[in-house]
Parts: sequence; C-alpha cells; structure tokens
Amino acid sequence: MSKKGNQVQSKNNSITLHRQEIRYSGILPPAEQFKKYDEACPGAAKQILEHATNQINHRIEKEKKITEANIKNQRLGIIFAFIVVISFLIVGFILILKDKGLFGFSAFVAAFVPILGYFFSRKTQEKNEKSH
Repeated sequence: MSKKGNQVQSKNNSITLHRQEIRYSGILPPAEQFKKYDEACPGAAKQILEHATNQINHRIEKEKKITEANIKNQRLGIIFAFIVVISFLIVGFILILKDKGLFGFSAFVAAFVPILGYFFSRKTQEKNEKSH
C-alpha cells in the first residue's frame, strides 16, 4: 500500500479518499485548535484573544453610536413634526379669524392627519410585535 497525500492505493488498484472537515462559528476557534496555534507560534493565542476582544469592543462602540444617532434622529423628527403641526394650527386659526373658515378648517385637519397616522401606525406596529 502506498500513500499519496490523501490517496491510499492498494494492490487491487482501488483508491480510497478520506476527508475530514471541521467547522465552527464564533470569533474564537475551539480550545483544541486554540492550543495548537500557541504551540505552533508562541504567543499566537494571546494575539487571537486580543484581536477578538478588540473586535467585540469595536462592535459594541459601533452599536452604541448607531443607537445614539437613531435616538437623536427620532428626537429631531418629533421636534420638526411639532413645529409643523403648530404652524398648521396657527395658520388655520388665522384663516378662521379672517373669515376663511373652509381653508382654516382644512389647515386644522391637515395638522391632525400626521398625528393620527403616526398614532395608528404605532398601534399596528405594537400589535404586530405582540403577535410575534
């Protein structure tokens, strides 16, 4: 029997291949392989741990910045929506005072449509979240 890499050839000219595949998920390799890294290159395990720690810290910082930006954007959206609604209400009130009742009423309705739309969309979203 002669060996050629992964191939083993016997006297009856048949070839048998053996293949082993190991998969793992996560930042760090399994402990057995982790130990082999350090045996092959002293200090490699420490470098791998430091790299994994840095990667985790970077991801946490990135998620924190994204969350803070989302909160800021939501606050700005609420402030701008408030300004627009108040503007429509003021314009509607002024139009009603100037005997433009239909236009004034339209401005009042236009002010409350986004508020009602937001309210109903949030209710629907909460309902969907509870069902999942």
